Amino acid sequence: MFRIFGVKANEDTSPPEFWLSRNHPDDQKRIRELFERAEIEKTDYEADYRIVLPDGAIKHLHAIGHPILNGSGELVEFIGTVMDITARKKAESELRRSEGYLAEAQKLTHTGSWAVQVPQMENVYWSKEMYRIFGLDPDRKPPSYMEVARRLHPEGLALSHTCGRAGNSGQDRL
Repeated sequence: MFRIFGVKANEDTSPPEFWLSRNHPDDQKRIRELFERAEIEKTDYEADYRIVLPDGAIKHLHAIGHPILNGSGELVEFIGTVMDITARKKAESELRRSEGYLAEAQKLTHTGSWAVQVPQMENVYWSKEMYRIFGLDPDRKPPSYMEVARRLHPEGLALSHTCGRAGNSGQDRL
């Protein structure tokens, strides 16, 4: 906890306000309300939030807490864990950005992408542009191989049969 929160050896961490003061300004109200509600209701909590370290660095955290009650049901303390998920959040953000760039490139070039499970020839993924190209609703699951085959021009269908027989075993099942 001390390492994650950037605590110095001489800092007094006993008041709860110490920990809450490190919360990112945009998360402070939400996290304070979450902790207060968990304390009043004596319930577990779980939250993702950001903290700001003394040097200005921002970390993303995932916290889980569980209340400990005494024999008469009064709250004694919370036990829990805090995980630094900064690297995961950064990777998720970079993945979303990359996916956005890919989607934009596909839209600009009218190029779609897809994935099919072999040997069943079941479409498991279609990009938004594939749905646009085929005039299908992107909110439904990918069409079956037969649905796609019915939409192909006869020359394209013949080519797909030829490619299937040229060594791509199992792909000529239209």
